[in-house]
Amino acid sequence: MARKNHKQWGQQLAARRQHAGYSQDQFANVLLGLWLNLDASLQAELAHCGVEPPGDIQGFMLSRYETGLRVPVRRGAHLFLVWALLALGLLRAADEANIWLELGGQGYLTPSENAVLFRN
Repeated sequence: MARKNHKQWGQQLAARRQHAGYSQDQFANVLLGLWLNLDASLQAELAHCGVEPPGDIQGFMLSRYETGLRVPVRRGAHLFLVWALLALGLLRAADEANIWLELGGQGYLTPSENAVLFRN
């Protein structure tokens, strides 16, 4: 069951990336750039609620995610992806985020995560 959910999680990530018109390598660069270009105070606020910076994300990692071979283990990595998809307009609502997090084995957003990620 979990593997099936991971595949669905990856398919949703791939669909969002493709909708934006990015290759996997381009998308990895965009994700990293989003974080690196953030104001330090916003980085700190996001980190305080558990969002983990992407580190050295690369296209081959996205390929493994999108095929369902892997999903991020740490919740903070999932939260980063939710934040990035929101920033890119590829995810719009907490309900969408919760469904996607659930597929990745992360449950739903906590009230504090929700408040920071959906503050606008």
